[in-house]
Amino acid sequence: MENFNLNIPTKYYFGKGAFKKAGKLVKGMGKRVMIVIGKGSVKKNGYLKELENQLKNINVEYVIFEGIEPNPRVKTIDRANEMARKAKVKYLIALGGGSVIDAAKGIAMSHFGNDTIWNYAFLGDISKMKIPEKTLPIIAIPTLSATGSEMDSGAVITNWELHKKVAIFNAMLFPRIAIVDPTLTYSVNKEQTAYGSVDIITHISESYFTATEGSSIQDGFTETLFKTVMKYTSIAQMDPSNYEARSNIAYASSLALCGIINNGRGRKFTMHGIEHTLSAFLDIPHGLGLAMIMPSYLRYIYKHNIDRFYNFATKIMEIPAGNDKEKIILKGIEKYESWQEEIGITQTLKDFQVSDEDLRKFAHETIKTRNPKGNTIESIIPLNEDDLFAILKKS
Repeated sequence: MENFNLNIPTKYYFGKGAFKKAGKLVKGMGKRVMIVIGKGSVKKNGYLKELENQLKNINVEYVIFEGIEPNPRVKTIDRANEMARKAKVKYLIALGGGSVIDAAKGIAMSHFGNDTIWNYAFLGDISKMKIPEKTLPIIAIPTLSATGSEMDSGAVITNWELHKKVAIFNAMLFPRIAIVDPTLTYSVNKEQTAYGSVDIITHISESYFTATEGSSIQDGFTETLFKTVMKYTSIAQMDPSNYEARSNIAYASSLALCGIINNGRGRKFTMHGIEHTLSAFLDIPHGLGLAMIMPSYLRYIYKHNIDRFYNFATKIMEIPAGNDKEKIILKGIEKYESWQEEIGITQTLKDFQVSDEDLRKFAHETIKTRNPKGNTIESIIPLNEDDLFAILKKS
């Protein structure tokens, strides 16, 4: 196991009815707040009105910024920050999916610097990232189980003009409070439930596939959470108000990126690097992009970590053990791919009418963004442009 540091300062409130306590939990944080939301679903479902009523009951003034995109844009975050500065807000409440929480982190990070969030983005050289002296506190109230942004210190933002989707991160970006009420995810449709579950699965398994031995605790968490998410996704799709399903998926989402699962195994998030480029050009749902990439990526790299992939096939996908490890591994990957199809994810990159020239550009831009001084990105082995092109071609 590798050395690591772990600090999760977020106060985490989980369970049925937790949202009803939001006003009580934020009381004392300040008299002016900005509520950050997406494009209207929280209004339609009544969640925004409930939050407004709670804030009125504790005499907190608020402004609302509406319009955060599924892949939150730099220009939108900067525009939201203009509103936050004019309103002189003391903290932020992010009510929505992971993109809304990520956007709130962008607002918080650049708020006191009076400049664009793009100056704080990671573009392959951490020494060139602007570091904030302080940030606005964030209250995260997720309405979708996917990114786990409610309990981690990072976010992903998109510069659409440059076609770059990249990370921002800082310890100050941990939400001050996370209110995770699984009943708020009852309204999530089958498609978004599927995409969110794939996002969770990749969060917990990226480092699982690339790690060496010696991380039995983290591996055990991964294997349990992976199977749990697979089990409950179809249940949540068939019965959207099934609390057992929604609560298990919601907690898996929060655990996935907070550090407990991946710290000690390294963080080679290769699939995310590839998908971020796809989203930056095609503006597709993040979970869909990951779903298209994952089976071809696993088939491409498994030979470089046979024992690890054998564990995946036998322990997670429950393929019977045997002497022909490669055959068992491929059956495991095939079974996982079939599961994605069962939950409704059948699209491939061909459905987006991308050419080989486009795929070559995506491969090139992934490396250029992730490693501007080199010609490879990290995985079990370094992957060059030809490797990424081959993975995309099979996706």
